[in-house]
Amino acid sequence: MGIVHEQDTDRVRLSLPKTLKKYMEETYQIHENFLYLENKIFRGMDQIKQLRIYPPEKGNCKIIVVYEVSGQEELPQNGHELSIDLGLHNLMTCYDSGNGKTFILGRKYLALERYFHKEIARVQAQWYGQQSGKGVKYLATSKHIRKLYKRKHDSVTDYLHKVTR
Repeated sequence: MGIVHEQDTDRVRLSLPKTLKKYMEETYQIHENFLYLENKIFRGMDQIKQLRIYPPEKGNCKIIVVYEVSGQEELPQNGHELSIDLGLHNLMTCYDSGNGKTFILGRKYLALERYFHKEIARVQAQWYGQQSGKGVKYLATSKHIRKLYKRKHDSVTDYLHKVTR
């Protein structure tokens, strides 16, 4: 009931929670019960299920719209199927019925994980050894360790994106 979309319009009305209304009144002297969003992307949507609004970052606000598509038609069966088995040691094992071959994806994922865990552990041991040698009571992570975590995240995300294409 928090989202009302007027059919064939660009407008969506969002209900505001009491705490947000109170905050807006106290801070900005805004006395509104609803928030209205207008965008041409709302015109083609029949039934909006969920809206996720992320705070502005570098001047841009992100909105993710989850909506239901009606009239989904099935494709005709052509006898060609792909079977996917998700695994523990491999990301997935796939069987293609068209050519009868099996292929395995995921060895690179495990290699990336192992490499970054090993490298992060090596750098952490070195860094924390230096910190405790200086008598630091509360150890903090270094820039190098944070960069390794970011590189690991980016590498794994990139690999998973390429696998799912």
